[in-house]
Amino acid sequence: MPETDRYSVGRRCEVLTNKPSKSRLRASIRRYGVIAYTGPVSSLPEGVWIGVRLDQASGRNDGTAEGIRYFDCHDCHGIFVRPENIRFIEDDDSPSSFPQRCDSQKATESNSSKPQSRAGCAQEFWKEFNAKEIRIRQNIDICIEKSGSNQATFEKLMSLVADMKEAAARAASLYLSPYDIRQTNLILTRIIELIEKARTIFAPRKQFTFRTARRKRTERIAIKEAKNNKANEVNAKIEVSKTDNHSETFISENELTISDKQDEVIFLDESTFSLYNDSEVPQDRNIMKDLNLTRLKNCTICITVETSAIRAHDLDNCRLLIGPVYGSIWLHQCHKSTFVIACRQLRVHWSVGCTFLVRLSSHPIIENCTQMIFRPYNLHYDGLKEALHRISLEKENGFWAKVNDFNWHRSQQSPNWSLQWDSKQQNQIKQLVPSSLASRVCLR
Repeated sequence: MPETDRYSVGRRCEVLTNKPSKSRLRASIRRYGVIAYTGPVSSLPEGVWIGVRLDQASGRNDGTAEGIRYFDCHDCHGIFVRPENIRFIEDDDSPSSFPQRCDSQKATESNSSKPQSRAGCAQEFWKEFNAKEIRIRQNIDICIEKSGSNQATFEKLMSLVADMKEAAARAASLYLSPYDIRQTNLILTRIIELIEKARTIFAPRKQFTFRTARRKRTERIAIKEAKNNKANEVNAKIEVSKTDNHSETFISENELTISDKQDEVIFLDESTFSLYNDSEVPQDRNIMKDLNLTRLKNCTICITVETSAIRAHDLDNCRLLIGPVYGSIWLHQCHKSTFVIACRQLRVHWSVGCTFLVRLSSHPIIENCTQMIFRPYNLHYDGLKEALHRISLEKENGFWAKVNDFNWHRSQQSPNWSLQWDSKQQNQIKQLVPSSLASRVCLR
């Protein structure tokens, strides 16, 4: 038959590598697909090119080259090769036989005792990554069909995106090629845009704000000085804000707000939290409060009571010494501050020059941050060991050194954070605890 007829559209084939000596890892992946285009490609050298729609995400494009579409396929499912890199599957042309052949191939690979190659790891990553993308798109399709959804649905989708980001960052540092890294960034950007558009249409929400809630009434309470502590301790004035209009803010009735303070030492323990009760009925001690810290400058805040979550915004040259937090800590626009914290999750946004001594249940996440330093948690006070046990953080797990920088999906170390510090910084850490709190907490 004529040469061009051999490469007819729709014919099943295997894509071969043309550089076996330099592409041994990629050659270990068997790439099967269907011929989708035959002819010249303007952005490639002259001659006949074969466009193949691959069964797996092991290609280089989506059927386009330099903005010109030659055939349709999903991202990373398209590739252009020369005719000599095509091997026809003569015995398996029928679509029905291909699944059995794939099953046989998988069984052979699973029985192999050889360690998985980098290319094999990349293929496994793309399998899981694409499955999560499909799951997200299917959920959005369901929202469109029902013409509505709730915030919980979209929060679950964003949580799934966060898992994809974490997996992509980890894979990028180990085995993904530069091209694959660019593709993960592109896919994640598209998914986030899709989720936000769907959220805006089907479950609109008011944008989060750190503004103080409209007050129903305000109480100002001075923290009692400890009987055994005669040192000069600055009394912290803590504003407790509540509101009947919950649509104006995300501050709940169990959230304590500390804002607009400067040059103060603030100590919060269980007795301090129990003071904030609007009714004559004693407050349920099992209900932990959220903490909202905003617009603080040159303050030291020590918290030895267990909290459920902490949000901090606009902290300048502050020191936070915090015991176990059952949920997450969100930090936004913090400058030259030090955080000694133990929590389930830590997220830091738009911050500069901060030091973290942390113990976490997951990777710390930074985004749009620079000059971040991470070290292990070293806070100590009476009852801390038992409190850490209650949130399964009694043992050091090493997550403090495994930072995910969402603005640096590359195989190289992010320049925005470091694990190194000098002797001057070590001495500064030892001086974090003011003399007025020395009898209550210490850094080891």
